[in-house]
Amino acid sequence: NGGSAKNFTISSTSILTASGTLIFDNSNNTASTMTINAPAGGSIAAQGNVTSTNALTRTGTALINFTGGNDQLIDMVNFTAGSSTINKTGGIVTLARYLDLNNAATQSLTVATGTLNLNGNNLSLRSILTLNNNGILQLQGLELINSTSTRTFNPSSTIVFIGDGDDTADTFPVTAVASSTSFRNLTISSTDALDVFQATSTFSILGDLRITQGILDLNGNNLTLTSTSTFTNRDTLRLQGGE
Repeated sequence: NGGSAKNFTISSTSILTASGTLIFDNSNNTASTMTINAPAGGSIAAQGNVTSTNALTRTGTALINFTGGNDQLIDMVNFTAGSSTINKTGGIVTLARYLDLNNAATQSLTVATGTLNLNGNNLSLRSILTLNNNGILQLQGLELINSTSTRTFNPSSTIVFIGDGDDTADTFPVTAVASSTSFRNLTISSTDALDVFQATSTFSILGDLRITQGILDLNGNNLTLTSTSTFTNRDTLRLQGGE
């Protein structure tokens, strides 16, 4: 297309399924924008890795959804302006870099079924981040979720802290990503047994608390569970004594 931007349209209600790696490539053009429109509900169903070969801005209304049972890697900075849903039968969707979903005021990200692993990378979005009841958000512990709108984490959704897997003892702050003070379900499942996940303030858990590997350190802060919560501890809960 010479120096012009590439423009694509997915027809009404159609689903473009990419069972292998989906590559957005605008390298033959001097323009830095690729527009993918999908009027009346057209979408892309990605079942493999999603990547970009060069730095470009993706615009347009197309929805990009992550489906199937494979592990998937997102190796690109932004999507189209459409919303995205993770709805998988198996496997984990992992960020390879910072992901910016700020192309439109209504652009949202939903984890319907399956796991989104931030993998040490920050996530920024303008609209709603939703974890449905079967949705799992996995973090090392230092990631930031910069949302200027709403975070909706449903009652059976789960936040999992796994550490960075570097075979050394590290300390990560336990940040309440659902709100400033509370989680739904919280799991500490560190890849390094000596990693410490440390509370930085008083917090509450509205569902269940599970420690499968690693150390949850309350660090002198109070932890509140509900009357229906279940606490499962297969490793270490560290107290100073006054919590």
